[in-house]
Order: sequence, then C-alpha cells, then structure tokens
Amino acid sequence: MNARKMTILNFVKKLCLITMLVASSLTVANAKSQELKRSKLASFGTYSGHFLAANLALSSRDFKSATNFLMHLYSEQPEDPVLIESLFLVYLINGEFEKARLFAEKYHQDETVKQEAQSSHHYLSKLFLTASQVKSGDYDTARTHLEKGDDFMIAEMSYHLLSAWINVADNKPDSALASLEKLQENSFHQIYYLINSAILAEMQDRQKDADIFYNEALLLGGTKLDLIEAYGRFLERTGREKQAFALYDDFENRAGKHPLIAKARARLISGEKPQPMIGNAQEAIAYGLYHIANIYYGAGNYDESLNYARLAQYLAPENSYILNVLSLSYQNVEKYVEANEILQQIKPESSFYTKAQIRIAANLEINGQNGLALEKIAALLNEDKIDEAVHMEYANMLKRNEKYAQSIEYYDDLIGSRFLLTINDANLFYNRAVAHERLKNWPQAEADFLQALKLDPNHSYALNYLGYSWVDKGLKLERGLEMISNALTIDPQNAFIIDSLGWAYFKLGRYEEARKELERAMLVSPSNADISDHLGDVYWKLGRKLEAEFKWQQATIFKSPEINYDDLEFKRENGLEALDERKALNDKPAVKAENGTANNG
Repeated sequence: MNARKMTILNFVKKLCLITMLVASSLTVANAKSQELKRSKLASFGTYSGHFLAANLALSSRDFKSATNFLMHLYSEQPEDPVLIESLFLVYLINGEFEKARLFAEKYHQDETVKQEAQSSHHYLSKLFLTASQVKSGDYDTARTHLEKGDDFMIAEMSYHLLSAWINVADNKPDSALASLEKLQENSFHQIYYLINSAILAEMQDRQKDADIFYNEALLLGGTKLDLIEAYGRFLERTGREKQAFALYDDFENRAGKHPLIAKARARLISGEKPQPMIGNAQEAIAYGLYHIANIYYGAGNYDESLNYARLAQYLAPENSYILNVLSLSYQNVEKYVEANEILQQIKPESSFYTKAQIRIAANLEINGQNGLALEKIAALLNEDKIDEAVHMEYANMLKRNEKYAQSIEYYDDLIGSRFLLTINDANLFYNRAVAHERLKNWPQAEADFLQALKLDPNHSYALNYLGYSWVDKGLKLERGLEMISNALTIDPQNAFIIDSLGWAYFKLGRYEEARKELERAMLVSPSNADISDHLGDVYWKLGRKLEAEFKWQQATIFKSPEINYDDLEFKRENGLEALDERKALNDKPAVKAENGTANNG
C-alpha cells in the first residue's frame, strides 16, 4: 500500500516491524549474559504486551484505548517516528486537536522524516499543520506545510482548494483564482470548482459571477443540501425571494422534505436576511475538507472519512454538515457511542438537530438501551404539532419493542394528517398492518396491507407479509402464492421471502417444491430458526424423518421469537401429525412474515 495513503489501521503493519526489531535486538543481547537476558525479557514482556494491546485496539477501532497503549510504547521509544505519527493520528481521530498538533510538529522535526521527500507517509499530518497555521493566521508557514499527497483525485483537490483559500485569507485574490482554476483540469473536481468559485465571488461582491457559478453547480449537484443552502441564502440576501422559494420547492420535489428547507421558507416569509453559509477563508477550508470526507464516506472508506472530517471539525467545530458526516462514519464502523458523542454536539438551533436526536435514539437501541432510546424520542414529541420524522421513528420504535397498541396510535395520527396519500405513504400502512397483525386484529391488518399495495403495488414486504399470512391461515392460497412470487421477483435474495414461498408450497401440499425453496432459503440464511423449523416440517412430510428431527433441533439452537417452542418440543417427541391434531383444537397464533432486516420500521 502506498505510504502516504496509510490510515491509522495501516500503522499496525509498521508497529509489527518495531516488535520484530526489538525481538532481534534482544536475541543478540541474550547471547551476552544471563542477567542481561532476564532484564531485557522483562522489558520486552511489558513492551510487547502494550504493543499487542495497541494492535488489538487499533484493529477494533478502539482509538481511545489505543492511545493509552501507544503512549506506553512512546514512553519507551520517545523518538520513534512511527509511534509519533501513530499518536498524531489517534489524537486526531479522538478529536484531541492540541495533542494531535504537538505530535504532528514533533513528527516533522525528525531528521529521518525530513529526508523522506518522495516516500514519506506524513501527508495527513502536514495537512493538519497547514490547518493549524491557518487558524493562527500564519499563512506563509501554512504554505510551507501544504503539499500534495499521492491519492491523485483527492490530493489535487485538497491542494488547490487549500492554496486558493489561504491566498484569499492572505489577501492575494489573483493567486486564489489561479489555484481554483487548476481544479477545472479534472472533471471529477468540476462541481467543487463551481461551488468554491461561487462562494469566493459572493465574498468579493461579484454577484453576477456568483449566480452563474451557483447555477452551473446546480446542474451537476442539484440535490446537494449544502449547495441548496448556500445558493438559497445568496438569493435571499440579494432580494430574489421568488427564486429562493422555487429553489427550495424544486429541491423537496426531488429529494423530499428537510427541516433546513422548512426553516428557510419561514425565514423568507419573515423577511429576515440570512448570513452567508460560508463567511471566511477558514470556514471555506473546513468546507472543502468536509467535501473530501464526504467523498470518502460515499466510497465506503470510513477511516479516511473520519480523518478528514476531524480535520474539518478542527477548523469549524460547530458545523452541522461536518458533525453529520463524522457521526455517520462512526456509525458505519459500528462505533455507536462515539457517533452519539458527535451527534450530541449538534445544537438545538441547527436544522440537523431533530434528525441527530433520532439517530442518537437509534444508536441507543442498537446498543440494547431500548428504554433510553424510547425516552429520547418521546422527549421530542410535540402534542400540538405532528413532526413527521419524530412521530414516524417513535411509532416504528414502539413497534420494534412490541408496544403494538401504542404504535398504532401514532401511525393513526400520521395517516390522519395526510391530505393526499402517495406512494411514499405505503410504509405507513404496512407498518400499521404489522402492528395490527401482531395484536391479532386481522381484519384491520388485512385492510392496511391492501392499502399499502394500492399505493405501491411493488412493495415487496407488504406482498410477502400479506401473501404469507393468507397462506398460513389457509386463506386465498393461490393468490397468496402469487403475491409471494411477485415479492421474490422484486427481491430475489431475500431469505424471508424465499421461506414464505417454500411455506406456501408446503401449505398447498407441494412438498418437493417447498423443499427446493426452503433449502435455498437456508443457503441464504443458514442460521435462521424459522427456516429450519419449516424445512423440518417439509422433510417430515417427504418421509425424511431423521433430517426433519435434525432441522427441528437446529431451530431450538438458533432460536426465534416467532416459534412456539412448546409446539416444537411436542412435534419432536410425537411427530408432526400429532401436533396438527393438537393444534386443530385451538386457534393458531399469529405468525411473522416480516423481514427483520427491512428498513421499514
């Protein structure tokens, strides 16, 4: 891997080299004397223990623990440039910027590092020192730290953007424009050239140029919220209220509602003139670094996204866009506590605040803190006004926590607030249908499933759930089978839907077809207890009783809240026919057909 592109996880490899070198030196020393051997081995034991602990912490992205272990290593090897740079990076990722600065400075004071002109791996620390000098107003020194990395697309973009805005801060407008023009040499950079050119023209009171640049940027990124905000504020300040309204309407028609747009409309109506989204060169540099973080985030490189988002936060600590991408990067590496620490920094006056609070609750739920999650959402509820995002998340969370009756009340409120139903409302009816079905309110559930499909005939989860329920209840078997088949056409690798199709064939007595589908479902989801249970029933009907008993036993190991384990044990002891006879005397309980991984609440 190219050295300059190394992220914090890559340094594990270099730390391994340190350990090997230490081990080699001890081998030489051991040959000299037994007493020295004991001393060195004891020292190495401590060192290697801290190394292994640091390695493990870095591998699991536990950067706070890694910092402690790296500091122990540093106390024994205070001049090692690899350790120094590693400490810079972990302090950067932890948001401890002053400590990051100290280690970045020490790293670049090392003579061996200074000699690595072409093969060094210090680009990120150089970038941090550039940002540090911008903050202190020392633009000449900032330029000395600024250099290109070797990730061509990003390196060119960051170099020219920072050069431009350092020149703006240093009152060198011609040099700033020349640096921005360099971005046009690569089509990938075009939208960032246009956005930054618009912001610069706005700062220099070149309104006509700003308008041209903003409009050209819209052609390339018309659903970028930050672009809409920047241009909308510009239109509002320059007295073009109708254009601003049209811009906001167009955005929501294409991307959906957003609190930022609602706030902008309210501001327009009040006549209040907003400040520019970017007010100075330092904010512009932070904005550029945010874009780089966002690019890495979109590419799935969350480690680099964390690095650049932290760099951006260093320059603009309260910027909601930066905090948002930083928290998302943490979430995508399953660091939900760290994500919530960032989300808590988004202030109540921010347009991102409500969504941030919802995401905090969702992260709490992922970490098993369901009660706290519900409390967090409940605190956002407004009895006098339906906030769609809050009510929807609260209803979905209540449903996930099996508080079905309460969830229905909130789904009712949301549906009642609609003046006109659209395809986007299909999920509302689907989720309310699931809640009704769990409460055994089948007529209401069936009506809601059908309404969801009326609004969105290709809603695969509604097709599957309704089709499965009909088949499982012995109602409309052929139509249910057709619905499940349609759902599988839409989502062919969904194990829940494949299971539903297999179960439908089973209910129709088509056991060989049921076997094929359920075995396919097991390949997609091999640890699914429901599928194991169903496949066991099929094997029993096909006379493969040993295999049936094995699958039923698997169902007891994998576990599922949808399985009646009393029935399962009875079936294992007495056979499927005996269970059927016993169940014929009682009403059959509701059965789940919902994909637990679906993002439908």
